[in-house]
Amino acid sequence: MTVIAGAIGKGSVWIGGDRSLTESGTSQLTHGPSKVFRNGEVVIGSAGSARVGQLLQYILVVPKRQTKTSADRYICGQLVDSMRECLSKAGALTKKDGIEQMAGSLLVGYRGSLYMVDDEFFAYESSDGYDAVGSGSSVALGALAVSRAEPNTRSRVLAALRAAEHHDSAVRGPFDVVSLEPVIKTKKGD
Repeated sequence: MTVIAGAIGKGSVWIGGDRSLTESGTSQLTHGPSKVFRNGEVVIGSAGSARVGQLLQYILVVPKRQTKTSADRYICGQLVDSMRECLSKAGALTKKDGIEQMAGSLLVGYRGSLYMVDDEFFAYESSDGYDAVGSGSSVALGALAVSRAEPNTRSRVLAALRAAEHHDSAVRGPFDVVSLEPVIKTKKGD
């Protein structure tokens, strides 16, 4: 049980998460590993299996985006396919009704966009400029919705995490918040 919350502000993507690990639904380990991390050109927040997060942080080789490939095609194709392959090789996928699944869901930040990847590897871009996954996601989404006018995106994400901690017994700080700064386009030769 956890909360991962993310928001976009001024071209930057901010994703944060708690450090609570829940075992058998009743016991908790606080101060576990960070569930939010950078890997290559993406920032990932992982809710669900801690092993899935470890594999995506330390084993996944994030592919380079092919020229003339849209961001959506890159995330939904190249990146998600690489994630599936990484988890499959490590034995971290299960099958339900013939469909491969991971134990959890993800928030992925890439070049000013925020995507959610569900347990069946369905990926979509947030149309609201924010999203959340995990047991505390409903509370975090509410906090992010009412704080749209707040100019500090990092503060918005932290407030959403704190709200989830207050209202969801499976969410515990400390919190990690990682940013992915906007890509600044320069002229060739600069």
